[in-house]
Amino acid sequence: MSDWHRTTIGDVLTFQRGFDITRSQQRPGNVPVVSSGGVASYHDTPMATGPGVVIGRKGTLGKVFYLASDYWPHDTTLWVKDFKGNDPGFVYYFLRTLDLLAMDTGSSHPTLNRNHVHPLAIHWTSLRNQQAIAATLGALDKKIATNDRALETSRELMEAVFLGAAKETREVRRISSIAEFHNRRRVPLSARHRKTVQGVYPYYGAAGAIDYVNDYIFSGPHLLVGEDGTVTEDGSRPMTQYVWGDFWVSNHAHVLTGTEVSTELLAVAVRTGDVSPLVTGAAQPKLSMRNLSSLEVALPPADSRAGVADSCSALWAVVRSRTAESRTLAELRDTLLPQLMSGKLRVKDAERVVEKAV
Repeated sequence: MSDWHRTTIGDVLTFQRGFDITRSQQRPGNVPVVSSGGVASYHDTPMATGPGVVIGRKGTLGKVFYLASDYWPHDTTLWVKDFKGNDPGFVYYFLRTLDLLAMDTGSSHPTLNRNHVHPLAIHWTSLRNQQAIAATLGALDKKIATNDRALETSRELMEAVFLGAAKETREVRRISSIAEFHNRRRVPLSARHRKTVQGVYPYYGAAGAIDYVNDYIFSGPHLLVGEDGTVTEDGSRPMTQYVWGDFWVSNHAHVLTGTEVSTELLAVAVRTGDVSPLVTGAAQPKLSMRNLSSLEVALPPADSRAGVADSCSALWAVVRSRTAESRTLAELRDTLLPQLMSGKLRVKDAERVVEKAV
C-alpha cells in the first residue's frame, strides 16, 4: 500500500451531469449517446471528448462505461469532466469497484447525485501505478473484445451460408414442423427468490442471462426466442439466443430444439425470419407460442442440407469455445480487480497471471 494514499473522489475527479437530448433531436452520425444503461443511440455532435468515463445517474444507477472516442453523455448520467491528470482507463476500473447503488438519493425514482459522490473517501494511487493496472486489466478486456468480434463474424458466416443455400430451394416450412417447444418446463423465479438461490447456472430472460442460480432445468444446446418484452432485434428479426450447458429459463423466452433439423440449423433459420407481423401488443410486445409456431422459413435443399448443417455446427462450436474463454477471462478480471484496487495484489504478480491467460 506504499503507492496508495487516502483522499476523496472530488479531489481526484470532477463529475458533471450529462446533457438532455431526445431521439427526435438526434441527427444521423457516429457519436455515441450514452444513457444510464449504455450506448442508446447515435448523433452527429459530441458534447465530451474521449477517452471518457460515464456512470448511470438516473434510472439504472451505478453502471460504468468507458468511451474511447468523443461522445454525448445523456442527462441520465454523470460524466468525468476533469480527470485531474489521472488515467481514464484506471478511473473506469476503479469506479466499477464502488457500491454506487448505496448512494441512491431518489425515492420512487433511483437517482445518483454528484454532490454525494465527490466527498466519498477512497484509496488512490500514483499515475504510474494507475497506468500499469489499467494495462493489465485492459489486456483481458481486449481479448474479450477480440472474441466478441469472432462471435459476430461466425454468426454472419452462418447466415450467409444458410441464406445462400436457401435461395436454391422452394421448400418453406413452419417452425412447428421442424422444432419442438419445451415451454411447459419453464419455471419463473422472482428477483427476490433468485437472491436466495444464487449460484453458477445462467437464468435466461428474453434477451440474455439476467441472473445466476444454484440449480438448472435444461441441459445441452437449445434455442431461446423472446416471448415478451424484448422480442425483436431490429423490428423484424426475432430475439434469439443459442444456449448450451446447464441453465434455467424464465417464462419470457420460448425454449426450442430442432426435430427435422439440428438445433444449430434451427437457430440460424429462426434468426433469419421476419416476425414483425406476428408480434402483438404495443406497450408490451409479445410473440406468442402460437404465432412463433406459424413462422415460415426457407430451408436449404434436402441434398445440401446436411452440409449446411455441418458448416453451421462447426461455426457454433467456435461460438461456444470463444464464449467459454471470454467467461473465464471475465471471471479472472473480476477477481483481480478488487485486489489490485485495494493494493493487496502487486501489479507484477497480476501481470504474470494475465500473461498466462491471454
